[in-house]
Amino acid sequence: MKSRNRTTIAAMAVAALALAACGDGAEGEAADADTGDGEVAGDPVELTFAHYYAEGPEVAGEARLAEEITERSGGDVDVTVHWAEALGGPTELPELVTQNAIDMGIVATHFIPDPFPFYRLQAMSFWASDDEADLRRQAELQDEVFSMDPFAEELAEQHNQIALLHQPLASYYLIGQQPGCTLDDLQGARVRSLGNDYPRMLEEVGASPVSLTTGEMYEALDRGTVDFVSIPMQHMLAYDLHEVADYACGPIFIFGNGHTTTMNLDVWESLSDDQQQLIEETAAETQEWFLEHAVDQEESYREELEDLGVQFDAFDEADFEEWQERSPDFLAEWLEDMEERGLGDDAQPVHDQVRQIVGE
Repeated sequence: MKSRNRTTIAAMAVAALALAACGDGAEGEAADADTGDGEVAGDPVELTFAHYYAEGPEVAGEARLAEEITERSGGDVDVTVHWAEALGGPTELPELVTQNAIDMGIVATHFIPDPFPFYRLQAMSFWASDDEADLRRQAELQDEVFSMDPFAEELAEQHNQIALLHQPLASYYLIGQQPGCTLDDLQGARVRSLGNDYPRMLEEVGASPVSLTTGEMYEALDRGTVDFVSIPMQHMLAYDLHEVADYACGPIFIFGNGHTTTMNLDVWESLSDDQQQLIEETAAETQEWFLEHAVDQEESYREELEDLGVQFDAFDEADFEEWQERSPDFLAEWLEDMEERGLGDDAQPVHDQVRQIVGE
């Protein structure tokens, strides 16, 4: 079996890239044997998949994708996931996949937008309305926008990758020790923020954005160094924030995409037709499963948080509309930037499709 499981790769990008040349490739001529249950035509291959998340419910789709590919191929396409930045962080993984230091990785433009003019739409903030409706609208963006030619071309031509799977990422809430569901509550408030868009949304209503890692949020709320934290419900539970925050307001916004699982294009092209078909079919089925899993989880998260004493509220319609009116039109700004880059002809249909889906 030709191996791509480089267990000696160090956690950081430099070490992983240095060892890239030591691994055998996934190249090989397709096997002549007929396929049967648990078998696919093609040379057996081991694929290294590096992730920046720790294994958990929010990345259950990626875990399922790896397991199903391995199982359905009878182990002939063996995908091993290295979790929690074991082979690199979110700013490093795209280049590691490009250079074929690893076979599969994650593109998360929340952390590294500049090399991905189209894919940075992952990190664009859209106003939320309802947990399930928001996730299904995000799935529509994933299906109808991120599948458009400019996205595939950007990955293939500039980064030597193909996309396999998109992560559903639920809506963000404001949580704190006091209610925070009016614009008056946000005036002068210190609010944990993230990305490029959301800080500007907060500033428009007089709030002060604060940068915090997930690991810093509990202490910041407990000590009162921030008034509110912006976070999805699943992270409220994962980081025990319900212990230091009694109120949750929202949903406020949702991103265009969580992140995208990709594969090195050379590795992909070295696989047999049967192996590619198996991966494509498994990824498509996993994408559908991932959405329904996320929807089900959101409902259970809210019930669990309410049982733990968290009180949920939502913005008054008039306040929420005023906040939206005062905030920038990020999609229009993106299109203007793409026109300045000379990418306007490809960006305009993307802009129009996003606008149709999100209704903003």
